[in-house]
Amino acid sequence: MFLNIRRPSGAKADNLTSREVFTAMPELEWASVLDRQSTFQAFVNNRSGAGACSGQRAVAGTMTGNLNGDAGGWEDLIEGRNVSYWVLLQNLQHILASAPHLIHEVADMLTDEALIRRANVTPFQFLAVVEALEKEPPPGALRVIAALSDAADIALVNVPKLNGRTLVALDGAMAGRFLQTASLFAAVMAKANGADVFLLGEQAKPTLLDLHESTLLLARRLESHGYATGANFRGLFHSAGPVCDRLVILSDRQGWISECLTTAEFAQWKQRSGGDPKVFSFNLSNCGSQEFSESEEHRIAVWSDKALEVMQFFESG
Repeated sequence: MFLNIRRPSGAKADNLTSREVFTAMPELEWASVLDRQSTFQAFVNNRSGAGACSGQRAVAGTMTGNLNGDAGGWEDLIEGRNVSYWVLLQNLQHILASAPHLIHEVADMLTDEALIRRANVTPFQFLAVVEALEKEPPPGALRVIAALSDAADIALVNVPKLNGRTLVALDGAMAGRFLQTASLFAAVMAKANGADVFLLGEQAKPTLLDLHESTLLLARRLESHGYATGANFRGLFHSAGPVCDRLVILSDRQGWISECLTTAEFAQWKQRSGGDPKVFSFNLSNCGSQEFSESEEHRIAVWSDKALEVMQFFESG
């Protein structure tokens, strides 16, 4: 397995296997090379062949095994700032359980803007961590959850900026994980890019958001407005007002109220406003009905935390 990691001092190869990396470094320095979520997940998920298994098991065992219950080990890493931001996020439960006296140092690291910028973490990575702490709260969980909320707002600096006006259409007929994911994305778009958010229920209506609230709180407010009995896609173009530069649709594509294509309404909206926005349609369930003709939209089968980079790619083409 080849990883996108920093090269340890003394190593000559540009690309190193996990075995070469970890035999070249002291154990307690292993965390320092895991400075991106994709690298950490590659180790933990053990997706590669047998050649890298020992390195992966070693890292997983060291970061979530040998150090679990070892307050001194975590103390050395955190007080010396020798643990990467990604590893810190992934191990908050273990750290708080084994070393609750480190809560203030942990909170300080979580809200350190320099660390957040260097790790290139975005608000999308924080919600799952908050939920895990809320589900099984260790000592000091409330203090750390507050720090995570602040960190998610700071991490808006790493969200790609899009020029012009963006309109986000949030399918309020979704539920569960789909609605949660879409609500977080809509909140991030509103906070980082000033997007207007429309909630699609039996009617399509703009949602007034207080942008002084935290990103995670906005996401939960949007989620609480969901669980409608249908999503009126056609109504969006009767309510959307002036044209935008891009329209982002977040849906599971179960358009029960307007099951046929919205091509005619979309064309009329463009004619009234004199614009021609790009349409990005995220199908969160990867199934369901089609709301636009293929020539009118960029259809994206699933959502990921790289959604904005994908949009930038299409807009640059």
